Amino acid sequence: MLFNLKDKTPKIHETCFIAPNALIIGDVRLKENSSIWFNCVLRADKGSIIVDKNSIIEDNCIIHGMGKTNIGENVIIGHNTIIHSSSIGKDVLIGSNCVLMDGVVVGAGTMIEAGSQILPHVQIQPRVFVRANNAIRKKNHYSVLRKIKPEILERNLNFIRAYGELAQYYKKNLKTK
Repeated sequence: MLFNLKDKTPKIHETCFIAPNALIIGDVRLKENSSIWFNCVLRADKGSIIVDKNSIIEDNCIIHGMGKTNIGENVIIGHNTIIHSSSIGKDVLIGSNCVLMDGVVVGAGTMIEAGSQILPHVQIQPRVFVRANNAIRKKNHYSVLRKIKPEILERNLNFIRAYGELAQYYKKNLKTK
């Protein structure tokens, strides 16, 4: 469901899929072919949220924009993830059950292991696989398991394409009973 909040209005591209029980509130912009799945909440009451094209926000995610929240092109945000006023580069995969707090910056092409907690203002370099620690507290506190190879990025893009087809299938065929 889409909600205006005073003068802040969601702007949704016509190709997007939004599950019927997802909540989109305030200054939220969804670009081409992005998909917001079941039980997600995108709430931009004090700031803004921009989800760039072909990005996927899986079930039960919460994205809160108290400041600027930018989610780049071709991003996958796994189930049950919480993102709070952060910036996510393009071609990023964030595993399920992650928490990214205020001011986190994730470089393009990065993968973040499921269950990671990234505390405020951490900057993660591009094209690395970040292993979950108890909590990532500062810039160089995270463990890089390996650099991301081009074939891994291509695999993620193939997954995004398949998920995009699934989103369009849902958009055309999901009906209330």
